[in-house]
Amino acid sequence: MRKTLSLLQLTGILLVPVIALASPPEIHTVIGKNGLTFRHFEIQLSSENTLLPGDPKNNRKRLDEYSENFKYGQFEVFIPEKSLSLELGCKSNYIVRMPMTLDLRQKTSITQKQALFYAIKKAVVSKTGTVHVVIELTYNEGCNLFFRDGPGGRYIGYVGAIRR
Repeated sequence: MRKTLSLLQLTGILLVPVIALASPPEIHTVIGKNGLTFRHFEIQLSSENTLLPGDPKNNRKRLDEYSENFKYGQFEVFIPEKSLSLELGCKSNYIVRMPMTLDLRQKTSITQKQALFYAIKKAVVSKTGTVHVVIELTYNEGCNLFFRDGPGGRYIGYVGAIRR
């Protein structure tokens, strides 16, 4: 007996990846010691949802391993608006910046940030793998996002309260 799939079954199978890309990330909220509210989320960056500095789809000055600020661990990558559903009114690419570690004596923090950039770059350029990151929602609108940063200028790669 021959089995045929209904249009609904076919559509459901085909739409799963599209829905997964468009669904909003889970936002985690933490109240800091100073009473401020911090919001952040996890995402897997890959060649499917990440653009590197210097990509022709970006018309911006490069902030990558060749920029002066990279010695402080600062860099940026871009996530096309269609790949991240945040309802911030962004109409182009989200700019995701790693904050600088101003104290150059914090070598571990700076090296960790630089290693994260190289891991993201490798995943995007090789078109293989993903890199788990945590991004802070600093503003309620616009296209500016930041990698989660904590005491000592270190990158915080987990959700929830910051562990010392």
